Amino acid sequence: MLLMLFLVEFAFVFSALLGVNYASRNAALTAAEAGSDKLADCVILQQVENSIGAPGNKAKVQTVTIYRSDQSGVTRLATLTYTRGGTTTCTKGTTTLTVPYSSPTGTYTYDQRCNFLKGCTDLGRTQIDTIGIEISYRHTWVTPMGNFGLAGTGVTLTQSNAMRMEPVL
Repeated sequence: MLLMLFLVEFAFVFSALLGVNYASRNAALTAAEAGSDKLADCVILQQVENSIGAPGNKAKVQTVTIYRSDQSGVTRLATLTYTRGGTTTCTKGTTTLTVPYSSPTGTYTYDQRCNFLKGCTDLGRTQIDTIGIEISYRHTWVTPMGNFGLAGTGVTLTQSNAMRMEPVL
């Protein structure tokens, strides 16, 4: 019986992991396309919300980190972390977006992203940026696995993806 519970729980965890990776990839693509637009962060967070579906639960997203990295996507050069809970509002002209994340921590903002093919001399960069999204998600056990005292209350899943920003020619 314990083996059967483990297999079912493994399926739920694996599904959640794939869902978080999918959401991270979609959000990174959205970030690459949004560039240095004033609504970029809210659009990215909205994409995370829209990409996590059943059996996952978007309310279990803990943090979303938007970061600028080197071209390989490995070394983070600047980060901005949003925590789920509260509200963040982005406004551009008559468009207003509100997402269920608190004010971010970090100093990296949308206007510090370079998406111009020739580079951004005002930011001290000669090439286009690579932007990444990292999602931290808390999966709690669906089956009574925790009742056996073997594995705590769940696991935290963290997935990230980075993409080169789409250039403005």
